[in-house]
Amino acid sequence: CVGLLSLLEHFKYVEVGKTLKSPRYPIWIVYSESHYSMLFSPKLINDSNLFDLWYYDGLANQDEEIRLTVRCNANVPEDNE
Repeated sequence: CVGLLSLLEHFKYVEVGKTLKSPRYPIWIVYSESHYSMLFSPKLINDSNLFDLWYYDGLANQDEEIRLTVRCNANVPEDNE
């Protein structure tokens, strides 16, 4: 019931399914070029347009919390690749 995000999907090397991108609980395993990290929210995400996610990377020697604020209603330009 957790999700998966992959940088490799941007480069069209893999395709992550919709169910993994939208898990039941707001926890995602994130795969980059060399290792895995984690993105999560301590609260369930409701239908609000603004919420916080925390990022954890065990190999990054993090000294501080990394909090990302997500705004769902922002206009995002199309990828022209």
